[in-house]
Amino acid sequence: MKMKPVFLLLFAICASGCKLSGQQLYDRIIRVDSSTYILVKDPLLDFQYQLAKSTGKDFSIENKKPLGDNGLQIIKLDPIANAGYDKRLDPANDDAVLIRSDGENNLKIIAYSRQGLINGIYTYLDTLGFRWYHPGEEWSYAPSLKSIGFKCDKVFKPDFGLRSFFGSYGTPRNRPIDPKFEVDQDWRIWSTRNRLGGSLVLKGHAWDGIVYSWHDYLISHPDEMALVKGVRVKPDNGNAKFCLSNNDFQKVFINHFTAQLKKMMKDDPSAAQYVISVEPSDG
Repeated sequence: MKMKPVFLLLFAICASGCKLSGQQLYDRIIRVDSSTYILVKDPLLDFQYQLAKSTGKDFSIENKKPLGDNGLQIIKLDPIANAGYDKRLDPANDDAVLIRSDGENNLKIIAYSRQGLINGIYTYLDTLGFRWYHPGEEWSYAPSLKSIGFKCDKVFKPDFGLRSFFGSYGTPRNRPIDPKFEVDQDWRIWSTRNRLGGSLVLKGHAWDGIVYSWHDYLISHPDEMALVKGVRVKPDNGNAKFCLSNNDFQKVFINHFTAQLKKMMKDDPSAAQYVISVEPSDG
């Protein structure tokens, strides 16, 4: 039987343009201040895990100030106080990161945002040879390394502000089959490692949220549901549609999405932008 070729598609921000050097392990210390540690805790723990797996050596995380002069340093800059830190690094670009290292004593991953620091961590690992082909550890590759030395002084930033995609029901939320939602978790980790995301946010269907949140209200106000062949549809289907010409429903619609926006602004008051979707659901 003739076998069909299988192709694997890799995602990367850009070629590094930096060089591996020496037999350095940067003292096996990851240095970060306490506030930044909280901000990027999960990627930092993954960073520690990947380096240990690859080198066979333990790496520690120190979250104290000052950071010192050696080690792997994760540094978040303040967009106002440190605006002139490096002209190549744009405070308005949440994806941009500066990786600076002498290849011997320290390597610094420097950014103005959480996403920039994450991009820096995984750009560094990608340059060392780490690969994550598909979600799940069995699809991961960690090179065997005696050195993580990395001589570099470069700002990395992606060419695309939108770097995400999804497969319809590709991450099934099926509690009997996947009670801990491990498929969703693997997908999220894989996306983070491959630096998906971006400053532009891809959203999807949104009207089903109205059906669920306003179900009892819509049951008692059938005139606000769509009229199909002379009969008002019922809000018992996630794809149910509404009577968009109804003034009262228009207020419901506005209130629903305004509440979402206000919550996002409260949860993350320093975000550069807030994105919500008003896209109709299928059906």
